[in-house]
Amino acid sequence: MVLRHVVLGFLLLCCGSFSVWADVDEPKGSDVSNSSSTNVLVAAPTRVPPKPAPAKVQGVVAGSNGKVLVGAEVSLTRHGWPEELYKGTTQKDGRFALQTRDRGLFWLNIKKKGWANNKVLLWLKPGATVSVEASLKPGPKATRAKTKPKVASKPASRPTTLAAVSHPSSRPAGFAQSQPRLVKTPWKIQPAWAGQLNPVVQLMKSGRKHWRQALLQHKASGKKTPFVYSYKPTNDLIDKQVKAATIPIVKDAWLMLKSSLHPSGRPVEYQAFESWRMGFIKKLVQSTPPQSVLWSLSSMLSQNTIGMIGPEAKVYKRLVMLTHPSPSIRYAFRSRKLMGMGFRWRAIRRSMLKLKNTAKTQTGKVKEQSLAKVKKLEEKLQRAKRETRDTYDEMATLVAKYPSKRLKRGLKRSKWHTHVVFPVGSTITPFKVALWESSKPTFSHNDLKGHHTLIMFWATWCAPCVAKMPLLHRMYKHYKKTKSFQILAVSYDSNEGVLRRYRNKEWKMPWFNHIAKKGSSSNMGEMFETVILPTLFLVGPDGKVMARGMDLRSHTFRSVMTRLLGPLPAKP
Repeated sequence: MVLRHVVLGFLLLCCGSFSVWADVDEPKGSDVSNSSSTNVLVAAPTRVPPKPAPAKVQGVVAGSNGKVLVGAEVSLTRHGWPEELYKGTTQKDGRFALQTRDRGLFWLNIKKKGWANNKVLLWLKPGATVSVEASLKPGPKATRAKTKPKVASKPASRPTTLAAVSHPSSRPAGFAQSQPRLVKTPWKIQPAWAGQLNPVVQLMKSGRKHWRQALLQHKASGKKTPFVYSYKPTNDLIDKQVKAATIPIVKDAWLMLKSSLHPSGRPVEYQAFESWRMGFIKKLVQSTPPQSVLWSLSSMLSQNTIGMIGPEAKVYKRLVMLTHPSPSIRYAFRSRKLMGMGFRWRAIRRSMLKLKNTAKTQTGKVKEQSLAKVKKLEEKLQRAKRETRDTYDEMATLVAKYPSKRLKRGLKRSKWHTHVVFPVGSTITPFKVALWESSKPTFSHNDLKGHHTLIMFWATWCAPCVAKMPLLHRMYKHYKKTKSFQILAVSYDSNEGVLRRYRNKEWKMPWFNHIAKKGSSSNMGEMFETVILPTLFLVGPDGKVMARGMDLRSHTFRSVMTRLLGPLPAKP
């Protein structure tokens, strides 16, 4: 007992010989220096906030035959981002489990060789548990195969046609067979709208596909009447879904999609539709915050919708760029802004150069007025360039913080908007490409010397490119003899068979041809930073650019070529 008291006294003596200081807030009116209290301040232990519990996505994957699928690939991707963030595979019983501490809209992607891919839109929040029961349909290859894909013998407990999302404690009696849906989960925020947005997103993505199919059917029919696409079935479907929608964000999503359609009918109906469209969009933007998930469903549709509200669209878009929780939406809005600003300062530059050339032949006060206008355009051009560069830097910072292969490629292509690639008078840098179906194996920068060369980036699916073919063949036939003229056509067609059929049936294209299968990501695409087709460069015998860009792409193409290489003979 005596020993215990001795030890305690020794510890108290040791503790009293130290002073532990901490930064504390002094009460108002207190004087620490004159205080009679002890000068030993003990720091309160800093409380480290616990990490949020991860959101769990679990479930079972089965085939349409009712048997679970083993080895199916399951992954989570952010809505609008292609990279798979979290991956897993189904076990022997067909079950899977994924975790993430992120929150927001996610796609649950399910893949299995021989089966049609599937994906479900989910709203995830840390600490939540979501269960998914999905059923995959046989793929087109699996139906023709002699052997069926291997599946486990154990049947799934409750297979569905697509996917049904629920929590195990609140599983409904029957799952939806027509479309995926999200049943209420025991969260503080009940995101019952996430599953109901699936049909909206799917219709947004498939709309252009249906239009394309209708266009191909019209061409195949051989009708001489103009192609008209009726949006009435889609409009009727949207009206039906709007009446059935009970959640405001789902109703707004359907109406936003409807506002992007074009009515078919009399001018009176079109005027009524325009009046409704403008009223709805202004009301939608006023009642929807910039951080809303509604804008992340389709970046293109969201920007078109916001852009129709008038002058305040610029401020609202800026708020979306700064405050929206989705990095892909912030990037998409900045990318669209950068594109518009790039075309704007290029237009200012063309006007300035045109006015400069005109001022050279003027005299007196007229010349002074023209030079004053040139100076104002130069200042305007510098401001526009500065704003464009700042927007590009914001995009680069965003991509560095949220790395993505797709966005990195897009950022590399977007650099074209900040400067002019190979301006008139500059020399083409060294390059070397393999030629397609030519007696000459390669074409390099050395082959430009001593020839007038037209470098053309094009594709068979590009209507303006195809429209230039008759004139290009006439130019090639005439200038080849008089001006040692040659053409290097860089095709963005990924299928050689399509290009070969085009040469056999449409136009022979007897010049040098190169196929850039990766498109703008190819060596030539990155070197010339092509984002628009067609893109043309006319290079002189000294290897310097004589004309480029819009001068060779618009209606001035023939006049510019005639001015630089001489007149063309009349049509035979």
